[in-house]
Amino acid sequence: MMVLSKLEAHFAHQRSVRLIVDDNIESIDALKLEKSCPDYSGEIKGIVPLFGGKCFDITLASREAAAKLALEGIDYKQVHKPLRLLD
Repeated sequence: MMVLSKLEAHFAHQRSVRLIVDDNIESIDALKLEKSCPDYSGEIKGIVPLFGGKCFDITLASREAAAKLALEGIDYKQVHKPLRLLD
């Protein structure tokens, strides 16, 4: 798991998106989640599971990358999942 520095953690919410896990997907692996976003491989700085894996916060290198990923959503195990931009 990637760890953010104290300064990065303070501003991480401004460049993070949230994935809500529903009943369509049994369990999500953070590494597979990152691999499902190949266009953002250099942009993803961390993936944090929350609430026992019920949602994931994905932190990117910039606000712009986070906004773009939020608009696109992701495809995980052949299911398209929307993302919510955290502000």
